[in-house]
Amino acid sequence: MLPQVEGAVRPAFVQFGGKDRKLDAQDYRSKLPLNEFQRFTGLYIDEHGNRYEKVPYQAMLLGKGQRNISGTDKCVAEKCRLHEEKYQQMVKQYQGL
Repeated sequence: MLPQVEGAVRPAFVQFGGKDRKLDAQDYRSKLPLNEFQRFTGLYIDEHGNRYEKVPYQAMLLGKGQRNISGTDKCVAEKCRLHEEKYQQMVKQYQGL
């Protein structure tokens, strides 16, 4: 990799999410009455009465003008694969390969 090109030593993307998060007792949404809680999108209550927030599969893409992506596991993985290819082409271009 190129020592003078900072991004060339970093991964092209970082994936995260995909696992729902149990709401902490300090989260105000965990104390809301049921009818108010159900107005929020992306929240649900399991069979034991625990409250959760849905966390979609996500990734942060490296590069100027890039952004965060979210969606299904397969969708995020495919977008990351395409971005990785584009990123590697750019690195090779600047390495003169």
